[in-house]
Amino acid sequence: MRKTGVLLIIMLLLIPTVVLAQTQTTGRVIGKVVDESGAPVEGALVTIEGTGLPGQRQTNTDAAGEFIFGLVPVGDYIVTVTAPGKSPVQASFPLQLGQTVPLDITLKTGAEVTEEITVTSVPAKMATTAQAANFGVDTLVEELPIQNRTIEAVAFNAPNMAPGPNATPRISGAPAFDTLVLLDGSEVSDPFFGGAPVLYIEDAVKDIEVLTSGVSARYGRFAGGIMNAITKSGGNEFHATLRLEYDNEKYNAVTPWREDRTNDLNWRAMGTVGGYILKDRLWFFLAGFYEPSTTTTTTALNNDSFSTSSDEDRAQYKLRGAITPEHIVDANFLDFDRTISNRAGLPAGDAQALGNRLDPRQILTFSYQGVLSPNLFLDVQYTDKEVSIASGGSPDKPSPVIELRQFRVYNNHWWDITDPSIRNNETFSANMTYTFDAGRWGFHTLEGGIQTVDSTIGGDNRQSATGYNMLIFDAAGTGTLGDTNDFIIRDGGIPVSFNGETRYNLNATSTGIFSMMWQALELGADALTEYKAAYIQDTWELGKWRFDIGLRWEDYSGSGPLDIQTVDFSEVSPRLGITYNLTPNWQLQASWGRYLARFNDNYAGEVAGVSAAPRIVYFGYAGPDANNISAAELDTFIRDPLNWAFIVDYVSPEFPTVISAPGLTSSSAYDLNLSVKHALPNNTGVFEIRYTHRNFKDLVDDFVGGPYQNLVTVTPIATDLDQTVWDNAPGAKRTYDAITITWDYRPGARWNVGGNYTWSQLVGNYEGEGRNTPASGTSIGNYPTVVPDNVAHPIGKLNGDITHRIRAWGNYRFDFDRWGTLSIGGLFRLSSGTPWARTGSVNPWVDDPAAVNDQQYEFDYFFEPRGANRFPSVWAL
Repeated sequence: MRKTGVLLIIMLLLIPTVVLAQTQTTGRVIGKVVDESGAPVEGALVTIEGTGLPGQRQTNTDAAGEFIFGLVPVGDYIVTVTAPGKSPVQASFPLQLGQTVPLDITLKTGAEVTEEITVTSVPAKMATTAQAANFGVDTLVEELPIQNRTIEAVAFNAPNMAPGPNATPRISGAPAFDTLVLLDGSEVSDPFFGGAPVLYIEDAVKDIEVLTSGVSARYGRFAGGIMNAITKSGGNEFHATLRLEYDNEKYNAVTPWREDRTNDLNWRAMGTVGGYILKDRLWFFLAGFYEPSTTTTTTALNNDSFSTSSDEDRAQYKLRGAITPEHIVDANFLDFDRTISNRAGLPAGDAQALGNRLDPRQILTFSYQGVLSPNLFLDVQYTDKEVSIASGGSPDKPSPVIELRQFRVYNNHWWDITDPSIRNNETFSANMTYTFDAGRWGFHTLEGGIQTVDSTIGGDNRQSATGYNMLIFDAAGTGTLGDTNDFIIRDGGIPVSFNGETRYNLNATSTGIFSMMWQALELGADALTEYKAAYIQDTWELGKWRFDIGLRWEDYSGSGPLDIQTVDFSEVSPRLGITYNLTPNWQLQASWGRYLARFNDNYAGEVAGVSAAPRIVYFGYAGPDANNISAAELDTFIRDPLNWAFIVDYVSPEFPTVISAPGLTSSSAYDLNLSVKHALPNNTGVFEIRYTHRNFKDLVDDFVGGPYQNLVTVTPIATDLDQTVWDNAPGAKRTYDAITITWDYRPGARWNVGGNYTWSQLVGNYEGEGRNTPASGTSIGNYPTVVPDNVAHPIGKLNGDITHRIRAWGNYRFDFDRWGTLSIGGLFRLSSGTPWARTGSVNPWVDDPAAVNDQQYEFDYFFEPRGANRFPSVWAL
């Protein structure tokens, strides 16, 4: 729906006069108090206190004997219930991120003797339709052999996960760039890759929640899943940690490829400290990280040894203040800085190809959490994230040359360090929860919310610090289906070593070699994508039934350096769930929802020219022969447009050569879930079997030719080029089906057994991403008269298809009283191998009068069904 429906949605959201934002950084405790006969106890005093809460909070049970504590920080808690003439009862339990802990308390008539109940594993998963996995760092991660403790590595132990082409996992069949990561309520996802850039200190992370399916309208901007993490805070006791880690590549076993391993000992240190400035009033938390490292290697041409050094430091400063125990404010600042010297980036052919990288990143967050009444809770948050990544060479060096036959770079680093990549987010949210008892019509938890995210990207992704570079190709092995004798082969610069100096030969008719020259264009401005959202969610409990009804409205608009970015759309996503309690310990659930994917900034950047490497590409050297010339002399030849035969590409929003279609919108995932849940006896855990079906619609792709055919005349050079159009692709298919089994068994405070099994299949013809190319286009719809659909994009098993996947763990803690504790844990992992098929990059060289460049268009040709083969399975204990 477009903006004509905005007013209607806003009016609908204002009816209950409550607002609740997307992110969730706390949990809540609900309960019912009855007497020995089962009658509700009205007016009982309920008190909660624990490690995450400054001071105590108190409330009274209502006429139905029910109570609720909202916005409770993660931690260990004790709830005490008292009433006149009744024996007090205390219940102790852990509260994890996003959990709703249900407590059923029975008060007995008698003397003032306190009954103590210890709950080791509350059945919190029974109170939601979402498939959620929680990984408490102190209670689980630290007690298992998980060496890589980044948010994504820990979250990868959840069900419905598959490896992505980069560090970010695919969740529930979605591309990896559709994974949303939240940190302390802030969206920290990379605007291109998704996932979590390192903006935190591993030892400072307290809890990680992973949502993979059945997600409520509280959350948006994803089509896959959500990783929601929070960091630690101070408390009324002082705590500190110190960790030292060492590694050496030489320690690793060599693979069958017999690769070289450097013998450099590297180390890293991190520490945390937290405590109070004023007890129950003002807490502090500090964390630090430092890692220097050195790697020694050699250049590819002359075998010159060089050392790449990296210095990385991170710091976190956090304050939590309690105006009263019901009103809490947080201020959190995260700072990350890394400098890498003598960095090759791409493989260095000579020492000139080395450059540097600067990586400053910061997050500043302010939040307020308030209990306005026993059943009304307010949460407000503002976050500013600033990321700048600068990498590359110096404009004082010659222009870089990349020889693609052996993939080596000469003369200069491939990118420009003076052109940083800007990836900033500014977010604001205001939120509220309201609960009320409607008598015989049941109990309602009403939530609603607003959220804004302003995503700014900048940088021209310049491929050269000088503005020019040359690419050298080898005509052999191009995989053409035609006769190679039909090629007109033009020229190349062939790097050779002469007395330790890289020299070049330039010839207009070199046999077997051709080259291109890229001339970088400057835009000098940023692109902004604005996101606004509002939602309403009602959880309605009526007898044995629970209904979850939600609606989320989302709006995107954008602007670029030349104001030609046409991203402007609004969508509405419903979320529905139904739960039937067969018994207090058995549930049947069904949920359906639409998830609107985050509009990837790569699509906006392609259209606006930001981060799209604006350039003119010249093909075929046609200048004078020049043999045994230096890099500086080579520069003078490649920079002259008259030395090149013709232009094959021109990327600039000025003409424009890349546009977005007027009706372009984000892709969507339609999520269906059926599940059976069982709470294990005596609150010892939960067992669940779930079926998930997810269908992806309106996938975004780039189109050239066919119905999108449009020729752009680049006036300064009088050249006609095909225009590229970003649009939703009806021919793109992607579906995910899975059966998951999850278990969490904690029979006592000392040990637990948990894990999950996933059977799944991911089928379609749309990948949409690759190594270092997130949210990239495919050949679907391109030059339809030239590219055969059946062999270019057949339906089959996609890269994220993992048939069988197991994560199982267990640990036991020994308590030696004053001598401390010892924890022993084990982790088992098994994954089916990823699918693959025999393909080749081909160019049919078929003329199409309606297009200009189709005869130069390459695509992947499938010589057998997609995913016809599979790599071996992998397991580890």
